[in-house]
Amino acid sequence: MRPGRVLAAVTTVALACSLAACGGNDPEPAAQTAPSSGHAALSFPATVSNCGADVTLDARPQAVLTVGTTAPSLLAAAGAADRVVGRSGEFGTPLYGPAADLFDDVPIVTSDDPTLENLLGSGADIVIGSGLFATTAADVEGAGLANLLVTGECGHDTGTGDEASTTFEAIWTDLSLYGQIFGTSDVANRAVTDLKARLTAAGEAAAGSGELTAAGAYFWGTELSVTGRRNILHDQLDTLGVTDVFADLDKNYAEGSLEELIGRDPDVIVLSYGLDGETAEQAKAKLLALPGVAAMSAIRNDRVVLLDYALRNPEPAAVEGVDFLAEALDRGA
Repeated sequence: MRPGRVLAAVTTVALACSLAACGGNDPEPAAQTAPSSGHAALSFPATVSNCGADVTLDARPQAVLTVGTTAPSLLAAAGAADRVVGRSGEFGTPLYGPAADLFDDVPIVTSDDPTLENLLGSGADIVIGSGLFATTAADVEGAGLANLLVTGECGHDTGTGDEASTTFEAIWTDLSLYGQIFGTSDVANRAVTDLKARLTAAGEAAAGSGELTAAGAYFWGTELSVTGRRNILHDQLDTLGVTDVFADLDKNYAEGSLEELIGRDPDVIVLSYGLDGETAEQAKAKLLALPGVAAMSAIRNDRVVLLDYALRNPEPAAVEGVDFLAEALDRGA
């Protein structure tokens, strides 16, 4: 997972079959194609649409290798944490919230991008995560492993993540899909309902007028990037009635954007941190060291909000991110 380089796309994932479609008792059923409106557990073999490609699951997966930090959080919320047998591609970025405790005893196969050998040696029968850089999907599938990208990470391993969208809908989609794949739909659907209610409540409580302006930014190494309207941070700001000064940027993110950030001079800079183990203090120090930023309104008025990367990732913590942003903005940060 290389989250700073490519924040990924949202595509529509077709979900599982309805009870009516999947209720047959044929011991060797034909492969089912999961329609988008269903909420029942899948009947296998089954085919799901993932990032524009059909993925066939011959049987219900029993052992998951995750790639990146997003998949563990989604699987935990969907009630499938106990299916994870290995972790990879986290690059020193810690898991956030409840997922961190749930996966303490799950071995990290590699902190880097997993190779085919890593995947095969993990004992997994399915890979779920943010994309493959040290091997290919074709090689993985050829070795008999299923491979699913997190919906909010589509495009990550093809270099097209900056052109595609992440929204809260991506989170609901993945939770529902994983519930159906692993037979935990009751847990997953309850999580979706609860998260949607929290998001609605946060928006109603904030009721911003749009007068406050903000920009999202983050570092990958020493390079500054800003987030555009295809990034979930745009949805978070919009929920709170805050105007995203990069709403016209029809991308998930844009690298090397310092001059643009200075020129648009937002009231608030939402600076994400945590990639590759980066601390909040390190991220802010990098920002303050950049030429020209001292004259910006957000810097002069000390209105830099330091946001854990997980809180604007396409995972359940993004809803907590809205609450965090609302509190920070209320404090005048």
